Amino acid sequence: MSKEAINGLKENDQSEFVLHKQKTISNINESLPPGWIQRCQQRGLESERDLISGDSRVIQTESTGVLRNELIRIIDSAENIVCVASFLIADSYIIESMLRASERDVRVYLLTASEIYLDKEPKEDNEFEAERLREHIKTLEKFAGRVLVRTGNNLHSKFVIVDPRSLQAQGFLLTANLTSEALTRNVEIGIELDSEDVSDLFHQFLIGFWRESSNELLGPGGISKAKPLKDRVITPPKRLLCTTSQLKTIRQKFESYIDAANSEIIVSSYGFDLKHESTQKIIQSAKNGKKVRILARPRQNSTTMNSLIALAEAGAEIRGHPWLHAKLILVDTEEGWAGLVMTSNVESRGLDTGFESGISLQGKDAVDLKSNIEKWWENFPQLLFINKNLGDVEGDVRLWSNGYLKKSTIIKTCEEFLGDFTVKSFDEMDTFQPRLVSRNSINQGLKCHEYKFRWTLYPPKLPPNAKKISSEDEFEVFTYKEDVFIVVQRLAQLSKAKEIAFKLQAKIVIK
Repeated sequence: MSKEAINGLKENDQSEFVLHKQKTISNINESLPPGWIQRCQQRGLESERDLISGDSRVIQTESTGVLRNELIRIIDSAENIVCVASFLIADSYIIESMLRASERDVRVYLLTASEIYLDKEPKEDNEFEAERLREHIKTLEKFAGRVLVRTGNNLHSKFVIVDPRSLQAQGFLLTANLTSEALTRNVEIGIELDSEDVSDLFHQFLIGFWRESSNELLGPGGISKAKPLKDRVITPPKRLLCTTSQLKTIRQKFESYIDAANSEIIVSSYGFDLKHESTQKIIQSAKNGKKVRILARPRQNSTTMNSLIALAEAGAEIRGHPWLHAKLILVDTEEGWAGLVMTSNVESRGLDTGFESGISLQGKDAVDLKSNIEKWWENFPQLLFINKNLGDVEGDVRLWSNGYLKKSTIIKTCEEFLGDFTVKSFDEMDTFQPRLVSRNSINQGLKCHEYKFRWTLYPPKLPPNAKKISSEDEFEVFTYKEDVFIVVQRLAQLSKAKEIAFKLQAKIVIK
């Protein structure tokens, strides 16, 4: 045995020749896959998204339902027409306000997603839970005969407008679906529209109603086919932006803002597509030295995650929030900050196809929007990292590997006792090493900069059924099956025991 091993033995204990060992393994240079790290604690909605000022057109969602209350207010004030568009509708307060309007003989219209289309949405792309889908379907049943509902596979826009042909026209363009979670929990934006905006957005509503929808709910009999009126002449929106089967003005404005940016681009989106030209333009802007900041939702979606990783590799900084759903772009132009709030993600389905709405903001509106976004940026709890070693990261993370975000916690040191081991011979007490794998880390999802493993070694013992055959000097000699054993009782006997063991071809043991 080595001097180190001998010094580790309990010399005064004949019953236990015990060796305590440990080994430290550093993993600080282990490469990590891309991932999200918790950069700060997620804060409550009130402290995270306060309103800017009372006269701002930009309203953020927050838990007390300020945006929802505004929507209810304008619906309750409607005298002639209420036009609602929402991919999903499942908020009882909004639903009741629409039904109240119908009871006042106000004509109420709804454009929403097809029930069949919702059922086919891939789970990783779903913007809602199964419970919300069930509520949505129940809502359509409740609206039968009271609200004229039209549905379609591509209807994804979100807005509420009332009395669009009057001077008192009111409305909001939203990034939020009309669900309780979207209006009180999600990170969303609503833009209050002036009467001219409302009148203009009404043109898109008519396009959706007459051309883009394929089913309608007229009464309790259920949804039936509605033949689109392709020949009907409808003047397209002039102020508001949209995606329809004929118009792609959201994409045009989105890409024109990327080109117009002097030095900074801020983009928020639920989804990104690396293959889309708009995403490639953002990547190129980052590579060209422009400051690019991305607000995103960390989610189990390969298309979006691969896009975010590519943006980060190009130099963009990316922060995440588990409930982000707002879609927008802000850039610093020669005339000052300008922006676009939209219902479409940075993907082909939204910028090229579908039924989406958007509004361009300049001047005070863009400055107000930026004030909100800067507050988001400061408080978003997660940060996307790439090209990091394990030693560079500490805290709660979600690592992207094989198309899956896996939760883990990275800490500086993990200490683990691997257990007690009995070796087959005294010689192995020098060399024996158990498998250095942290069972606790695997079970608890831990990764450590440094692993400190400890274990205890016990020397071999005489088999219980061994028979004594002789004595050699101070040693007893035993046999068991085909093996010969020499028993040592004190540490000081080891050197002489080895000589006799060699002569007898015996194994050294303790009782």
